[in-house]
Amino acid sequence: MQPPGQARDGTAIIPPPEKQGSMVATLSDDEVGKKVIDAEGKELGIVAKAENGEAAVDPNPSVAEHLLAKIGVEGEDDEDYLVTESMVERIDDDTIVLQGDI
Repeated sequence: MQPPGQARDGTAIIPPPEKQGSMVATLSDDEVGKKVIDAEGKELGIVAKAENGEAAVDPNPSVAEHLLAKIGVEGEDDEDYLVTESMVERIDDDTIVLQGDI
C-alpha cells in the first residue's frame, strides 16, 4: 500500500492547480461586523449576521448598524444580500475577501 499522495511507481500525485491549497472558509458568528470586499478591494458592505455557512451582508450600514455589528449584535434587513462560504477567497482579522470569479 502506498502512502497518501503517492502513486504506485513512487511518484507524487499532485492535484491540479485549482485544487491546490483550496480550503473553504467557514462563516460563523465571529464574522459579524467584518468588512466584505471583492477581489479588487472594493468594499461591498459589512456582515450583519452569519449562520449555517451563510452571511447576510449589509451594503449600506448606518452608523448604528455598524456599531451594533462591531459588538456582535446580529441583525438583518431587506437590503442585505447573501454570501455563502463557496464565494469566499479568505477571511482575515477584520475583512472577508470574495473570490474574483463571482
